[in-house]
Amino acid sequence: MLRNEKSMRLFKVRKCKVCDKEIKVTSTLQNKCFFCAIKTHKKISAGKKTKQWKNFRSKYLKDKKNHEGYFVTKLGEWVKNPDLDHIKKRSTNPELVFDKDNIELMTPERHRLEKHK
Repeated sequence: MLRNEKSMRLFKVRKCKVCDKEIKVTSTLQNKCFFCAIKTHKKISAGKKTKQWKNFRSKYLKDKKNHEGYFVTKLGEWVKNPDLDHIKKRSTNPELVFDKDNIELMTPERHRLEKHK
């Protein structure tokens, strides 16, 4: 065991589990050098609801697609990349989140304006 003079913390010298470089560790859990820890870091996967929403959204848009794009009923115009909006709020009606009758197509600009009212 060695003592760091600046911080007076005890540390051990170990080898990195990935690249075999010598590293100074202060915790028993630390087994990789900084760079190997970043390289081998796993991304946090999206939750179950997010995956369900992505699947629902893609199926809904596939059903609504026409050769000209998507028709937005509120504006009466065709849009290439619409946003989906819930008619009744998700927070007050969680059972209607995946209900096709509770969804309307909007332009992204209009959706941002209505969302921040």
